[in-house]
Amino acid sequence: LQPWYFRSGFLVVLFLSFPPAVLPLVWLRPRTNVAWKLVVTLAVAGFCWVVWYALTGFVSQFDEATKMLQNAPI
Repeated sequence: LQPWYFRSGFLVVLFLSFPPAVLPLVWLRPRTNVAWKLVVTLAVAGFCWVVWYALTGFVSQFDEATKMLQNAPI
């Protein structure tokens, strides 16, 4: 019986809540083959990149909107 932190259900919940924290657990998980570990690593990296790109776009638009509101006539 494997520890609770290596179980698939916990890894899925951890991926959905904080993806980078999954990587050490996946790489230390003894029963997972290297190909699957690489797939999970690429998925986490891609997901984090998409979130970073979306957040930087949102912050940029938010900054523009606040500048427009500050310059609006009252």
